[in-house]
Amino acid sequence: MPFYSANRTNNRVLPANARAVDVAKQALDGIVDVQQRRYLSAFQVQGYQGILYQRMHSGRNCSCQGAQAIVNTILDKAGKADKGVINQLLTGKEFGVVPYGEDAFQRPVERVNEPFVVTSPGGSEKFRGNSFDLVGNEFDYSNSVVEHSGMGDNGYQPDKDLDALLSDFDDVSFGANDYACPICFGTGFIGGYLPTNAVRTIITPQDCEFLGNGHLDPSQRPFVGYGEFRTQVTLPKSVLYMDSIQLFDYDRPKGFDMYIDSVKVESRAGLVQLCDGKPHDLRVVPRSPNFDIPDDETWTHFELQFNTSTTSMWFEFPRITNGNDISKLDQTEPFQIVLSPNIVTVSSEDIITDSTYGKHYIVQGTPIWNTRNRKTLGWETNVRVLQPGEPQRLLPVRGRIPTKNRTTVEVRDNQRGPYRT
Repeated sequence: MPFYSANRTNNRVLPANARAVDVAKQALDGIVDVQQRRYLSAFQVQGYQGILYQRMHSGRNCSCQGAQAIVNTILDKAGKADKGVINQLLTGKEFGVVPYGEDAFQRPVERVNEPFVVTSPGGSEKFRGNSFDLVGNEFDYSNSVVEHSGMGDNGYQPDKDLDALLSDFDDVSFGANDYACPICFGTGFIGGYLPTNAVRTIITPQDCEFLGNGHLDPSQRPFVGYGEFRTQVTLPKSVLYMDSIQLFDYDRPKGFDMYIDSVKVESRAGLVQLCDGKPHDLRVVPRSPNFDIPDDETWTHFELQFNTSTTSMWFEFPRITNGNDISKLDQTEPFQIVLSPNIVTVSSEDIITDSTYGKHYIVQGTPIWNTRNRKTLGWETNVRVLQPGEPQRLLPVRGRIPTKNRTTVEVRDNQRGPYRT
């Protein structure tokens, strides 16, 4: 007769999937890497090529928003450069003097021990960085409107009257004069966006040395340059081809002649051959697009974008639908696209360009799709098409864009020879 115990327990009763947990955990670590490559290979078959532009949240301040701080770091309230700035231009080294005194300069009490940072009492410090404004005493804010035009404590001040102030106030209240700068696209930083697998360089008038009759006009927002200029630019190494070489007058492309180390560059391929990862002397001579205005040599920024990788940003379109909203110039409805897993991150307000339709798409939402170890399996983003009037349409599109759809090529019957089938 078998032995029977009254103290029976269920400590050896296991669930059906208990033994499969450890096996599944080990298998998942190896499967995820294979699945990532599987998704990427699927995109490479029929995926669309394009560029992902990520919105900048730091960088050099654009003159459309930080013009006063930029001017005051170069010129004093009389519109003249001090000896430190002149020596810096001559020697290439940095010179600086910490302002002091109570009448000409009034430093905030909480920032006395912080050098090179003196800001206006009533001004914003968002786009100023380590720069300072020339201000009066603590009861005299230099941000107030002056009555006469000229160089004031906060830079150039245009002529103002009561009617102009009221009209500007009405425009601002109704949003009639809202317009993003073509240099920073409203981000406040030069360039506005950073492309993936590419190097984007934006040259503005405050970065250059003007030649001949060229000069800088700080009264415009952003700053406007006149005539030819020279600066130093680093040409990156391992460049495949150029996405863009363009001189802009606000949002209008202009003709120009470009010289690298005093050698004229005739084409994009010629500039690619000079890319060696070293700094070079760049000289640009603007040419007027209108032959009736030979002295039209104004410009706002010079754009260089280098493609440095053979790996593209792949994505897949669903069926695109064109709506019937006549208020839109581009009637493409908002839709969702799937991006490849070789993209590090995608955020709202990023820009995607494609090389098939030549359109720009702004990201509206990005659901996250990854494992608990942050291994990305792809991106499913909600996007809308940018309208032709939006300034982000100035961002370069890679490659040659087909201009029309290609229909089926019919096979003609070979009447004079034998049939192959």
